[in-house]
Amino acid sequence: MTVDISKAARLMKVVELKGVRLVAADMKSGTLPVEDIAEATADFNFGGGAIPSSVSDKLLLHPVLEVIVRPTDSTDPIVTIHATFELHYSIPAETAPSQEELTAFAASNAIFNVWPYWREFIQATCIRMGHPPLLLPVFRLENVGQRLKGVQSSEKAPERAEQAS
Repeated sequence: MTVDISKAARLMKVVELKGVRLVAADMKSGTLPVEDIAEATADFNFGGGAIPSSVSDKLLLHPVLEVIVRPTDSTDPIVTIHATFELHYSIPAETAPSQEELTAFAASNAIFNVWPYWREFIQATCIRMGHPPLLLPVFRLENVGQRLKGVQSSEKAPERAEQAS
């Protein structure tokens, strides 16, 4: 999936992030902790959608993120973590964004806004599972929808997306 970030430009100029909360999470540690998680490969997927609020000056987004960590010599996951966040934005009532703008905003700016929370959640969760912390790469808007080194964006959101609505 390639996202045309320019479709979100008008919203990026006027919205304000008012709140971030974790609304769902599912995690599994499949094997004994590894000594060096950096020696493993990690695939990242993200998706989710825009859910316009019934109040015209609010926008709720539910980005869904997933990481699957595997040893380099196996296909069995060491760690699998899914999380759904809720981002609450204020938006001027007169803005009236189109569905195309909302989709582009959700796929670009919303992921960008939630990424620091996701990185912290992954690091803390890996430690609680007895693994070394996994450091996620910096999220860059120009890479939305493109294959990154060790990062895959997925047009299809992880299955947990349906549970968030």
